[in-house]
Amino acid sequence: MNNQLAIMTTITLPLSFLRPALLTVLTACASFPHTGLAAKAPDSAADASAATTSGPAIPKSVFDDRAGKDPFFPNRVVTPVLAPAPTKKEIIVLKGVTGSSDRRVALINDRTFTKGEAGEIKVGTNMLTIRVVDIKERSATIEREGQTNELSVLENLLPLDGRK
Repeated sequence: MNNQLAIMTTITLPLSFLRPALLTVLTACASFPHTGLAAKAPDSAADASAATTSGPAIPKSVFDDRAGKDPFFPNRVVTPVLAPAPTKKEIIVLKGVTGSSDRRVALINDRTFTKGEAGEIKVGTNMLTIRVVDIKERSATIEREGQTNELSVLENLLPLDGRK
C-alpha cells in the first residue's frame, strides 16, 4: 500500500487562465491509463474472501410473496381483507317480442333470436351460449347448459338497476 501525502493549496487565478488549464488536465486524464490511484479488485476468490471485513454477519432478507410476508416486518400477522360480494346481479332479460305468430323474434340482452336459434349473449363481463326453444306473444323459453327457463317481457325496462 502506498502512503502518499496530499498537499492542497489555494490559488486564486482569473477565469480566463483556468479554462486552458482545465482543458489540459482533462486531456491528460483521458490520455493516460489509470494507475494505482484506485483500489484494485482481487484477482481470485481466495483474495476476495480475505479482502472482506470480519464484522458481524448480515442476515439475508427473504421475501416469500406467496405467503404474504413483509420483508421489513417478518413477524407481523397479516389479516386478509375479504373482497365485497358483487352487488349487481347479472341477469338475462327478454326486452321484447315482435313479428307474426309464425315468425316471431325475441330481443334478449340486446341480441335478436328466432325460434330454434342458438347464440351467445353478453351478461356482465361473461358471454353465455343460449338456445331459444320457443317464443310466445309475451315470453320466450330458452335453454342454457341443459336447463330450460322461461323469460317474460319486462313492462318497464327503465331503470333496471335503480338509476334515474
